[in-house]
Amino acid sequence: TLQEGTVQAVFTSVELARDFAETFYTEEDHITPVVTSMDAFKLAHSVDLSEEVGVREVVFDPEATSVGQWTDPQAIMPLSYFRRFIAELDSGLEKMFGEAYMALGYGPEGPPLEVPWMKEEKAWVMEWCWSRVDDVAEDARARASEWETSQNS
Repeated sequence: TLQEGTVQAVFTSVELARDFAETFYTEEDHITPVVTSMDAFKLAHSVDLSEEVGVREVVFDPEATSVGQWTDPQAIMPLSYFRRFIAELDSGLEKMFGEAYMALGYGPEGPPLEVPWMKEEKAWVMEWCWSRVDDVAEDARARASEWETSQNS
């Protein structure tokens, strides 16, 4: 964490995390960042746990300028916004997959477990969904922003 434990830094690559740690913690003995592979949903769970110890914001890919100093993150998000964004993203992805399944003639939950996927069906669902992921993420951002704005009014 940064800023006396109120900010959680998140890096999108191992290299960015190591570069940050080498500069930010230069005077410390062998401080190494904890590197784990996380998707947005695992990160949301981690953020929930962090809030209990005083973290209030998440910053993505900050740059260390000198010992104990950082700047220029790609994004800064209050925890409440990040949690809402992930909830909206989850809902949007679930809806998108349901639409893909329906287009193939299945129900919104997809084919029954005992019905094997045809290779072509699986490829079509992956391509169809991949082409819509950016729209789903943008919609989730918009809904999370609307929620955040209404909460602060």
